Amino acid sequence: MSLIYLEDGFITESQSMSIIKHYKDNLNLTYKHYLSHPLTIDSDNLLVKDIVNKITDKCKKFDDNIKLQNLEIVEWPFNSWMDPHVDDNLNDVFASIVYLNDNFFGGQTAFDNFQIDAKLGRLLIFSNRHYRHSVRRVKFNTRYTLAAWYVQSGV
Repeated sequence: MSLIYLEDGFITESQSMSIIKHYKDNLNLTYKHYLSHPLTIDSDNLLVKDIVNKITDKCKKFDDNIKLQNLEIVEWPFNSWMDPHVDDNLNDVFASIVYLNDNFFGGQTAFDNFQIDAKLGRLLIFSNRHYRHSVRRVKFNTRYTLAAWYVQSGV
C-alpha cells in the first residue's frame, strides 16, 4: 500500500510543549543520528501514550496488520537535514511525524515532487519504504518532531 496522509490539529499546542519539555528534561538520553538528536521513548510513557494510541489507531485504518516498532522525539538543530532516502526495512509499513513546533525556517519534509511544511500539531503518515523522503536543511531555530515507525505485526 502506498499512502501519504496529512491531518492538521492532531495535537494541541499544550501537548506539543509538554513533549518538547520531556525531550529537554532528558537530554542526557539523546544520541546523535546523522545530524539530528533523537530521544527514543517507550510508547507506554504517560506523556505520549494517548497521542501514540491515536496515531496507531489512525494508521490501523489504513492497514490493520501493523505494530509500533520505534518512537522518538527528534530535535533537528539549526543547519541539520536528512538526505533523500527510502527506509529499507522490508517490514516497514508506515512512518508518522507529528510536528511539535513551527517557529523555525526550512526543515520541510520533502518527497520527490512536493514538500510538507511544518505546522504545530500536524500529523503526517506515509509509506516510508515506497516514497523517497528527506528533511530539508533547518535554516533558523530548531525543529522538533514526534516520529514513529510501524511494521507488519507478525514480525
